[in-house]
Amino acid sequence: MEGEKQLSILCQKQGRAIQFSSKAARDKCLQKEIDDLERVLSSSLAQEQKNFRMNLNSLMLNAVFNHHKSQRDKLQDEHKSLWKNETELSAEIEKQIAAVEKAENCLDHATAGDVRGGLNFVRVSESIDGQSKQLRIIKDENTKLKFLMTLRI
Repeated sequence: MEGEKQLSILCQKQGRAIQFSSKAARDKCLQKEIDDLERVLSSSLAQEQKNFRMNLNSLMLNAVFNHHKSQRDKLQDEHKSLWKNETELSAEIEKQIAAVEKAENCLDHATAGDVRGGLNFVRVSESIDGQSKQLRIIKDENTKLKFLMTLRI
């Protein structure tokens, strides 16, 4: 086997020696092959760099997308939670308003008609342009009644 290998190497050398007429022709041919291989290597390397950059950009965009997606999901969960809270609070407010109205009705039925009329007159509450106005009666030191108008803005 060793002999066959040496024979193959000698045949290759002899073939190369016959192929070129001079060392200059051989050098020129080899330089051309080197230049061709360098050009192929350069374009191959440039293509690999381009592919690498595209993959890197894709990975970065995916990371940004996933980050924004997780933020969106988090905000949606928070929105759902706040919506649920608002619904529960609205239901509780409605329940309390109904309880107050029921208590006022019970009080109206328990008091005399003229007292009830006076209380209803005092509890005037009206809404004007989003502002609420209330009329209240306050006793001063001399037990005289005076009216106080309050505006809540």
